Amino acid sequence: MQRKRSLYNKIKDSLTTSSGIFIAIILTGLRFFKNVMQFQYSGGFYNKMSKVFIIDDDSIHQRIAQIMIEKHKLFDDYTSFTEAEKAIIYIKDHKKDANALPDVILLDLNMPVIDGWDFLDLFENIREELKKIIRIFIVTSSVDEKDILKSQSYSSVCGFISKPLSPEIIRNTI
Repeated sequence: MQRKRSLYNKIKDSLTTSSGIFIAIILTGLRFFKNVMQFQYSGGFYNKMSKVFIIDDDSIHQRIAQIMIEKHKLFDDYTSFTEAEKAIIYIKDHKKDANALPDVILLDLNMPVIDGWDFLDLFENIREELKKIIRIFIVTSSVDEKDILKSQSYSSVCGFISKPLSPEIIRNTI
């Protein structure tokens, strides 16, 4: 304990120099990081990142994702959409209500009528109006290099996830 205090006093005394100011900035940053980590592990971030939308026309994949989310408590709440159009309408209708919006969207690319790419185009048009930042992860059974490159042109896409989903893949990606 005495050793820590003497180190603290040396740092405190050096704060009057320009290098001391730099050290003070670093210590402030470390203190902030420590507080963030304590907040994260106390459930702060995880409670805020608790709602997911699953947008996939495959009802079997949706059911597997739902069971996995419930069993492994990956999210507090989920909503499934078999049609991307219904999901985008919901998001537009609730764009000013942060509590109604998801934190994460798991989006399939290959869907009839409005596919994943069409959804992303529509989403990008309203993204700035939303009261919440929504992270989108593309979930697909075929990982095509062209799709990965194309997805990088959408600012809201945070990653690519290969089907089938697993709790480890979701935890490590999201």
